[in-house]
Amino acid sequence: MTKSHDLILEILQKKGENLSQDDIKSIRNEYPFLSFKEFEDIGYIEEIIEQIQITPRNNEVIEN
Repeated sequence: MTKSHDLILEILQKKGENLSQDDIKSIRNEYPFLSFKEFEDIGYIEEIIEQIQITPRNNEVIEN
């Protein structure tokens, strides 16, 4: 795994449902540095982000 992949997983694991807009930006900034195999997982990563964004938290929704 690349360091970018590890960083993405670390952010998702540490932040969980508390993912901020800055966290999402940090994750997406790492996409160009993923290996070809890891790049194929972007769809899964984006699905996780989307699910976190639509999960209600104190009447708050993260905007894209």
